[in-house]
Amino acid sequence: MLVRKATYWEQSAPYVEPARKEKVKSPDFILDVTPNMRECVVTLIFGVILGMICLIITGVTENVRKETVQIQEKIVFENRTNYEYNLELAELKSPTRIQKIAQEKLGMVLPDNFVYTTKNTVEERKVTTKKDIRE
Repeated sequence: MLVRKATYWEQSAPYVEPARKEKVKSPDFILDVTPNMRECVVTLIFGVILGMICLIITGVTENVRKETVQIQEKIVFENRTNYEYNLELAELKSPTRIQKIAQEKLGMVLPDNFVYTTKNTVEERKVTTKKDIRE
């Protein structure tokens, strides 16, 4: 038993710190990583690149969406203008307007009868006059 205690005391000598070596920074330090760390770095770089691509695509689609909205607004404006022109054209083509201009400015009146001619015959037709022509 005494022998065991002696070996125990010899083994449990006070700890002496080994001499430290100064770290030398070399370019190999950057490349000297574990395989797991290398996979993490590659995954991180891939993620950053994928994120940048997503941002670019989002920006492009947003610009296209804005252009589409502007074009749709122009289409609505042009359709409204076209509708207004068609209303104005219908007013100008109105038979009552034409009759009114013919009577007031040109001094024309509606005839009491009309004469229709064909190659062989000429016949008269009695027509009753009305006050206004309806559309």
